[in-house]
Amino acid sequence: LWAACGQETFAMVWLALVIPAEFGEVVLEHLKKRDKNPGDGYLYGQFFVSLFGGGTWAGGGVYLWSTGDIIMMASGLLMIVGVTAHVTFKYSDWIKGAIVAAIPPMTGLFALAVMPMPFEITIAERVLFIVAIGGLIYYMLIVAVADVQKQIQLKQALAAASEASRTKSIFLANMSHEIRTPMNGVLGMAEMLGRTPLDGNQKEMVSVIRSSGDALIGVIDDILDLSKIEAGHLELDHQAFWVHDLVRNLVITSELSAHAKGLELRLVWNEEKPLCLEGDVLRLRQIVGNLLSNAIKFTEDGVVTLSVKADVLEDKGVCGLSFAVADTGSGLSDDDQARIFEPFVQVDDSLSRRHGGSGLGLSISHRIAAMMNGSLGVRSKKGE
Repeated sequence: LWAACGQETFAMVWLALVIPAEFGEVVLEHLKKRDKNPGDGYLYGQFFVSLFGGGTWAGGGVYLWSTGDIIMMASGLLMIVGVTAHVTFKYSDWIKGAIVAAIPPMTGLFALAVMPMPFEITIAERVLFIVAIGGLIYYMLIVAVADVQKQIQLKQALAAASEASRTKSIFLANMSHEIRTPMNGVLGMAEMLGRTPLDGNQKEMVSVIRSSGDALIGVIDDILDLSKIEAGHLELDHQAFWVHDLVRNLVITSELSAHAKGLELRLVWNEEKPLCLEGDVLRLRQIVGNLLSNAIKFTEDGVVTLSVKADVLEDKGVCGLSFAVADTGSGLSDDDQARIFEPFVQVDDSLSRRHGGSGLGLSISHRIAAMMNGSLGVRSKKGE
Protein backbone atom coordinates (compact mmCIF):
# COMPACT_ATOMS: atom_id res chain seq x y z
CA LEU A 1 0.00 0.00 0.00
CA TRP A 2 2.85 2.39 0.76
CA ALA A 3 4.37 1.57 -2.61
CA ALA A 4 1.03 2.31 -4.26
CA CYS A 5 1.05 5.69 -2.49
CA GLY A 6 4.42 6.58 -3.96
CA GLN A 7 6.65 5.33 -1.10
CA GLU A 8 8.32 2.41 -2.96
CA THR A 9 11.76 2.82 -1.39
CA PHE A 10 10.34 3.15 2.12
CA ALA A 11 8.15 0.06 1.61
CA MET A 12 11.16 -2.06 0.54
CA VAL A 13 13.39 -0.87 3.39
CA TRP A 14 10.61 -1.33 5.97
CA LEU A 15 9.87 -4.89 4.82
CA ALA A 16 13.57 -5.78 4.81
CA LEU A 17 13.84 -4.73 8.47
CA VAL A 18 10.48 -5.74 9.94
CA ILE A 19 10.08 -9.22 8.42
CA PRO A 20 13.29 -10.64 10.02
CA ALA A 21 12.33 -9.09 13.39
CA GLU A 22 8.80 -10.52 13.34
CA PHE A 23 10.01 -13.92 12.11
CA GLY A 24 12.69 -14.03 14.81
CA GLU A 25 10.10 -13.26 17.48
CA VAL A 26 7.84 -16.09 16.27
CA VAL A 27 10.75 -18.57 16.16
CA LEU A 28 11.86 -17.66 19.70
CA GLU A 29 8.31 -18.05 21.02
CA HIS A 30 7.99 -21.47 19.33
CA LEU A 31 11.32 -22.65 20.78
CA LYS A 32 10.31 -21.39 24.23
CA LYS A 33 7.10 -23.45 24.15
CA ARG A 34 9.00 -26.60 23.14
CA ASP A 35 11.59 -26.19 25.90
CA LYS A 36 10.36 -27.78 29.13
CA ASN A 37 12.61 -25.54 31.24
CA PRO A 38 13.00 -22.26 29.32
CA GLY A 39 15.67 -19.98 30.69
CA ASP A 40 15.99 -16.20 30.71
CA GLY A 41 17.80 -16.37 27.36
CA TYR A 42 14.49 -16.68 25.52
CA LEU A 43 13.08 -13.63 27.29
CA TYR A 44 16.13 -11.49 26.54
CA GLY A 45 16.19 -12.76 22.95
CA GLN A 46 12.57 -11.76 22.46
CA PHE A 47 13.27 -8.45 24.16
CA PHE A 48 16.10 -7.49 21.80
CA VAL A 49 14.14 -8.66 18.75
CA SER A 50 11.18 -6.57 19.92
CA LEU A 51 13.50 -3.61 20.55
CA PHE A 52 14.80 -3.85 16.98
CA GLY A 53 11.31 -4.31 15.53
CA GLY A 54 9.89 -1.48 17.64
CA GLY A 55 12.68 0.81 16.53
CA THR A 56 11.90 -0.03 12.90
CA TRP A 57 8.20 0.75 13.36
CA ALA A 58 8.94 3.98 15.24
CA GLY A 59 11.57 5.10 12.71
CA GLY A 60 9.17 4.37 9.87
CA GLY A 61 6.48 6.40 11.59
CA VAL A 62 8.78 9.39 12.00
CA TYR A 63 9.78 9.20 8.34
CA LEU A 64 6.14 9.07 7.18
CA TRP A 65 5.37 12.05 9.40
CA SER A 66 8.22 14.00 7.83
CA THR A 67 6.77 13.58 4.31
CA GLY A 68 4.21 16.28 5.01
CA ASP A 69 1.40 14.32 3.38
CA ILE A 70 -1.66 14.24 5.66
CA ILE A 71 -2.41 10.53 5.04
CA MET A 72 1.24 9.53 5.50
CA MET A 73 1.46 11.62 8.68
CA ALA A 74 -1.65 9.93 10.12
CA SER A 75 -0.26 6.52 9.15
CA GLY A 76 3.08 7.28 10.82
CA LEU A 77 1.40 8.50 14.01
CA LEU A 78 -0.75 5.37 14.23
CA MET A 79 2.32 3.16 13.67
CA ILE A 80 4.14 4.75 16.61
CA VAL A 81 1.08 4.67 18.87
CA GLY A 82 0.47 1.04 17.96
CA VAL A 83 4.01 -0.14 18.71
CA THR A 84 3.95 1.83 22.00
CA ALA A 85 0.81 0.00 23.07
CA HIS A 86 2.30 -3.30 21.89
CA VAL A 87 5.44 -3.13 24.03
CA THR A 88 3.47 -1.74 26.99
CA PHE A 89 1.17 -4.76 27.14
CA LYS A 90 3.71 -7.37 26.01
CA TYR A 91 6.16 -6.58 28.82
CA SER A 92 3.56 -5.58 31.38
CA ASP A 93 4.99 -8.11 33.87
CA TRP A 94 8.54 -6.85 33.35
CA ILE A 95 8.51 -3.11 34.01
CA LYS A 96 12.19 -2.55 33.21
CA GLY A 97 11.83 -4.37 29.90
CA ALA A 98 8.71 -2.38 29.07
CA ILE A 99 10.46 0.93 29.74
CA VAL A 100 13.52 0.06 27.66
CA ALA A 101 11.46 -1.44 24.81
CA ALA A 102 9.29 1.68 24.79
CA ILE A 103 12.28 4.00 24.26
CA PRO A 104 12.18 3.85 20.40
CA PRO A 105 8.43 4.57 20.03
CA MET A 106 8.49 7.20 22.78
CA THR A 107 11.47 8.87 21.12
CA GLY A 108 9.48 8.82 17.90
CA LEU A 109 6.51 10.48 19.62
CA PHE A 110 8.75 13.23 21.04
CA ALA A 111 10.24 13.72 17.56
CA LEU A 112 6.76 14.23 16.14
CA ALA A 113 6.05 16.84 18.80
CA VAL A 114 9.03 19.03 17.86
CA MET A 115 9.32 18.39 14.10
CA PRO A 116 8.18 21.25 11.84
CA MET A 117 4.66 20.96 10.44
CA PRO A 118 3.91 21.21 6.71
CA PHE A 119 1.25 23.77 7.52
CA GLU A 120 1.00 26.80 9.77
CA ILE A 121 0.00 26.15 13.38
CA THR A 122 -0.16 28.47 16.38
CA ILE A 123 1.89 28.13 19.53
CA ALA A 124 -1.21 26.99 21.41
CA GLU A 125 -1.84 24.26 18.83
CA ARG A 126 1.79 23.11 19.09
CA VAL A 127 1.53 22.99 22.88
CA LEU A 128 -1.75 21.10 22.63
CA PHE A 129 -0.14 18.54 20.33
CA ILE A 130 2.81 18.09 22.71
CA VAL A 131 0.46 17.72 25.72
CA ALA A 132 -1.62 15.14 23.82
CA ILE A 133 1.48 13.06 23.07
CA GLY A 134 2.64 13.43 26.68
CA GLY A 135 -0.79 12.29 27.84
CA LEU A 136 -0.59 9.24 25.62
CA ILE A 137 2.81 8.29 27.03
CA TYR A 138 1.54 8.89 30.58
CA TYR A 139 -1.48 6.66 29.93
CA MET A 140 0.74 3.86 28.62
CA LEU A 141 2.93 4.08 31.73
CA ILE A 142 -0.13 4.03 34.01
CA VAL A 143 -1.45 0.91 32.25
CA ALA A 144 1.94 -0.80 32.52
CA VAL A 145 2.34 0.02 36.22
CA ALA A 146 -1.23 -1.08 37.01
CA ASP A 147 -0.71 -4.37 35.20
CA VAL A 148 2.57 -4.95 37.04
CA GLN A 149 0.77 -4.39 40.34
CA LYS A 150 -1.89 -6.92 39.33
CA GLN A 151 0.83 -9.42 38.40
CA ILE A 152 2.48 -8.92 41.79
CA GLN A 153 -0.84 -9.38 43.60
CA LEU A 154 -1.55 -12.52 41.58
CA LYS A 155 1.86 -13.99 42.41
CA GLN A 156 1.34 -13.19 46.09
CA ALA A 157 -2.10 -14.85 46.01
CA LEU A 158 -0.67 -17.93 44.29
CA ALA A 159 2.16 -18.11 46.82
CA ALA A 160 -0.33 -17.85 49.68
CA ALA A 161 -2.54 -20.55 48.16
CA SER A 162 0.47 -22.80 47.60
CA GLU A 163 1.60 -22.31 51.20
CA ALA A 164 -1.91 -23.07 52.46
CA SER A 165 -2.03 -26.23 50.34
CA ARG A 166 1.39 -27.30 51.60
CA THR A 167 0.35 -26.68 55.21
CA LYS A 168 -2.81 -28.71 54.66
CA SER A 169 -0.80 -31.56 53.13
CA ILE A 170 1.64 -31.57 56.05
CA PHE A 171 -1.27 -31.56 58.51
CA LEU A 172 -2.96 -34.48 56.75
CA ALA A 173 0.31 -36.41 56.63
CA ASN A 174 0.93 -35.86 60.35
CA MET A 175 -2.65 -36.75 61.25
CA SER A 176 -2.49 -39.88 59.10
CA HIS A 177 0.60 -41.01 60.97
CA GLU A 178 -1.02 -40.22 64.32
CA ILE A 179 -4.19 -42.20 63.42
CA ARG A 180 -2.28 -45.08 61.84
CA THR A 181 -0.19 -45.83 64.93
CA PRO A 182 -3.09 -46.55 67.35
CA MET A 183 -5.01 -48.25 64.53
CA ASN A 184 -2.18 -50.74 64.12
CA GLY A 185 -2.46 -51.40 67.82
CA VAL A 186 -6.19 -52.07 67.51
CA LEU A 187 -5.62 -54.47 64.60
CA GLY A 188 -2.82 -56.23 66.48
CA MET A 189 -5.02 -56.78 69.50
CA ALA A 190 -7.86 -58.00 67.26
CA GLU A 191 -5.47 -60.49 65.67
CA MET A 192 -4.38 -61.79 69.07
CA LEU A 193 -7.99 -61.91 70.28
CA GLY A 194 -8.92 -63.99 67.24
CA ARG A 195 -6.42 -66.65 68.30
CA THR A 196 -8.08 -67.16 71.68
CA PRO A 197 -11.04 -69.52 72.26
CA LEU A 198 -14.17 -67.70 71.03
CA ASP A 199 -17.72 -68.67 70.24
CA GLY A 200 -19.29 -68.02 66.84
CA ASN A 201 -20.66 -64.53 67.62
CA GLN A 202 -17.37 -63.40 69.14
CA LYS A 203 -15.40 -64.59 66.09
CA GLU A 204 -17.75 -62.67 63.82
CA MET A 205 -17.28 -59.50 65.86
CA VAL A 206 -13.49 -59.87 65.73
CA SER A 207 -13.73 -60.37 61.97
CA VAL A 208 -15.73 -57.13 61.65
CA ILE A 209 -13.14 -55.29 63.73
CA ARG A 210 -10.32 -56.53 61.50
CA SER A 211 -12.07 -55.84 58.20
CA SER A 212 -13.14 -52.36 59.34
CA GLY A 213 -9.64 -51.63 60.58
CA ASP A 214 -8.10 -52.79 57.30
CA ALA A 215 -10.49 -50.53 55.39
CA LEU A 216 -9.58 -47.56 57.61
CA ILE A 217 -5.86 -48.27 57.15
CA GLY A 218 -6.42 -48.25 53.38
CA VAL A 219 -8.09 -44.82 53.55
CA ILE A 220 -5.30 -43.50 55.78
CA ASP A 221 -2.66 -44.77 53.36
CA ASP A 222 -4.45 -43.03 50.47
CA ILE A 223 -4.58 -39.73 52.36
CA LEU A 224 -0.92 -40.11 53.32
CA ASP A 225 0.12 -40.77 49.71
CA LEU A 226 -1.90 -37.81 48.41
CA SER A 227 -0.41 -35.55 51.08
CA LYS A 228 3.12 -36.63 50.17
CA ILE A 229 2.47 -36.05 46.47
CA GLU A 230 1.00 -32.57 46.99
CA ALA A 231 3.84 -31.63 49.35
CA GLY A 232 6.41 -32.99 46.89
CA HIS A 233 7.76 -35.52 49.41
CA LEU A 234 6.83 -38.75 47.65
CA GLU A 235 9.99 -40.40 46.37
CA LEU A 236 10.26 -43.40 44.10
CA ASP A 237 12.42 -46.35 45.17
CA HIS A 238 14.16 -47.75 42.10
CA GLN A 239 15.05 -51.42 42.44
CA ALA A 240 15.50 -54.33 40.08
CA PHE A 241 12.44 -56.56 39.69
CA TRP A 242 11.16 -59.35 37.45
CA VAL A 243 8.11 -58.44 35.41
CA HIS A 244 6.90 -62.06 35.60
CA ASP A 245 6.81 -61.93 39.41
CA LEU A 246 4.96 -58.61 39.35
CA VAL A 247 2.27 -59.89 36.98
CA ARG A 248 1.88 -63.18 38.84
CA ASN A 249 1.41 -61.40 42.18
CA LEU A 250 -1.17 -59.07 40.65
CA VAL A 251 -3.18 -61.96 39.26
CA ILE A 252 -2.99 -64.03 42.45
CA THR A 253 -4.11 -61.15 44.70
CA SER A 254 -7.00 -60.23 42.38
CA GLU A 255 -8.29 -63.72 41.59
CA LEU A 256 -9.86 -64.30 44.98
CA SER A 257 -12.01 -61.15 44.91
CA ALA A 258 -12.93 -61.75 41.24
CA HIS A 259 -14.02 -65.34 41.84
CA ALA A 260 -15.93 -64.28 44.97
CA LYS A 261 -18.15 -62.15 42.69
CA GLY A 262 -18.40 -64.84 40.04
CA LEU A 263 -16.16 -62.92 37.61
CA GLU A 264 -13.57 -64.36 35.29
CA LEU A 265 -10.09 -62.84 35.49
CA ARG A 266 -8.09 -63.13 32.27
CA LEU A 267 -4.44 -62.39 31.58
CA VAL A 268 -3.28 -61.41 28.10
CA TRP A 269 0.50 -61.45 27.97
CA ASN A 270 2.80 -62.94 25.38
CA GLU A 271 5.99 -63.18 27.40
CA GLU A 272 8.84 -63.94 25.01
CA LYS A 273 11.58 -64.00 27.61
CA PRO A 274 11.95 -63.10 31.31
CA LEU A 275 12.41 -59.37 31.82
CA CYS A 276 14.31 -57.82 34.69
CA LEU A 277 13.68 -54.10 34.90
CA GLU A 278 14.56 -51.31 37.29
CA GLY A 279 11.88 -49.15 38.87
CA ASP A 280 9.60 -48.74 41.87
CA VAL A 281 7.82 -52.08 41.74
CA LEU A 282 5.74 -51.38 44.86
CA ARG A 283 4.25 -48.21 43.35
CA LEU A 284 3.75 -49.97 40.02
CA ARG A 285 1.89 -52.77 41.79
CA GLN A 286 -0.16 -50.14 43.63
CA ILE A 287 -1.24 -48.52 40.34
CA VAL A 288 -2.18 -51.71 38.48
CA GLY A 289 -3.66 -53.27 41.61
CA ASN A 290 -5.90 -50.24 42.04
CA LEU A 291 -7.12 -50.55 38.45
CA LEU A 292 -7.88 -54.25 38.92
CA SER A 293 -9.61 -53.61 42.23
CA ASN A 294 -11.85 -50.93 40.69
CA ALA A 295 -12.67 -53.13 37.70
CA ILE A 296 -13.69 -56.01 39.94
CA LYS A 297 -15.54 -53.74 42.37
CA PHE A 298 -17.71 -52.06 39.73
CA THR A 299 -18.33 -55.07 37.46
CA GLU A 300 -21.36 -57.14 38.38
CA ASP A 301 -20.85 -60.00 35.92
CA GLY A 302 -18.63 -60.97 33.03
CA VAL A 303 -14.87 -60.70 32.60
CA VAL A 304 -12.02 -58.54 33.84
CA THR A 305 -8.95 -58.65 31.59
CA LEU A 306 -5.39 -57.60 32.40
CA SER A 307 -3.22 -57.03 29.32
CA VAL A 308 0.52 -56.56 29.63
CA LYS A 309 2.84 -55.40 26.87
CA ALA A 310 6.58 -54.77 26.97
CA ASP A 311 8.44 -52.79 24.28
CA VAL A 312 12.15 -53.38 24.75
CA LEU A 313 14.53 -50.86 23.17
CA GLU A 314 17.81 -52.68 23.65
CA ASP A 315 19.91 -50.03 21.86
CA LYS A 316 18.74 -47.42 24.41
CA GLY A 317 18.67 -49.78 27.37
CA VAL A 318 15.05 -48.99 28.25
CA CYS A 319 11.75 -50.83 28.19
CA GLY A 320 8.28 -49.41 27.78
CA LEU A 321 5.85 -51.32 29.99
CA SER A 322 2.13 -50.86 29.50
CA PHE A 323 -0.81 -52.33 31.43
CA ALA A 324 -4.43 -52.26 30.33
CA VAL A 325 -7.40 -53.34 32.46
CA ALA A 326 -10.69 -53.96 30.67
CA ASP A 327 -14.00 -55.00 32.20
CA THR A 328 -17.59 -55.68 31.22
CA GLY A 329 -19.06 -53.14 33.63
CA SER A 330 -21.64 -50.45 32.90
CA GLY A 331 -19.12 -48.01 31.36
CA LEU A 332 -18.51 -44.32 31.91
CA SER A 333 -19.98 -41.22 30.32
CA ASP A 334 -17.76 -38.54 28.75
CA ASP A 335 -18.30 -36.26 31.76
CA ASP A 336 -17.29 -39.02 34.18
CA GLN A 337 -14.16 -39.78 32.17
CA ALA A 338 -13.16 -36.11 32.24
CA ARG A 339 -13.12 -36.00 36.07
CA ILE A 340 -12.31 -39.58 37.03
CA PHE A 341 -8.71 -38.75 38.01
CA GLU A 342 -9.67 -35.85 40.30
CA PRO A 343 -9.23 -36.40 44.07
CA PHE A 344 -12.29 -37.52 46.07
CA VAL A 345 -14.30 -38.11 42.88
CA GLN A 346 -16.51 -41.19 42.63
CA VAL A 347 -18.57 -41.32 39.48
CA ASP A 348 -21.32 -43.57 40.83
CA ASP A 349 -22.45 -42.58 44.33
CA SER A 350 -24.80 -45.54 44.72
CA LEU A 351 -22.05 -48.06 43.96
CA SER A 352 -19.56 -46.09 46.04
CA ARG A 353 -21.81 -46.24 49.08
CA ARG A 354 -22.18 -49.98 48.57
CA HIS A 355 -18.48 -50.73 48.03
CA GLY A 356 -16.86 -47.93 50.01
CA GLY A 357 -13.64 -46.18 49.10
CA SER A 358 -12.24 -42.66 49.46
CA GLY A 359 -12.15 -41.68 45.79
CA LEU A 360 -8.39 -41.13 45.98
CA GLY A 361 -7.03 -44.29 44.39
CA LEU A 362 -7.19 -43.25 40.74
CA SER A 363 -5.99 -39.72 41.48
CA ILE A 364 -2.96 -41.08 43.33
CA SER A 365 -2.28 -43.66 40.61
CA HIS A 366 -2.51 -40.96 37.93
CA ARG A 367 0.06 -38.79 39.70
CA ILE A 368 2.44 -41.64 40.48
CA ALA A 369 2.33 -42.76 36.85
CA ALA A 370 3.33 -39.22 35.82
CA MET A 371 6.22 -39.33 38.30
CA MET A 372 7.38 -42.52 36.54
CA ASN A 373 7.40 -40.64 33.20
CA GLY A 374 4.29 -42.57 32.23
CA SER A 375 0.62 -41.82 31.87
CA LEU A 376 -2.74 -43.20 32.95
CA GLY A 377 -5.81 -42.84 30.76
CA VAL A 378 -9.33 -44.16 30.34
CA ARG A 379 -11.45 -45.22 27.37
CA SER A 380 -15.06 -46.15 27.97
CA LYS A 381 -18.60 -45.79 26.71
CA LYS A 382 -21.72 -45.58 28.81
CA GLY A 383 -23.67 -48.84 28.76
CA GLU A 384 -20.84 -50.89 27.28
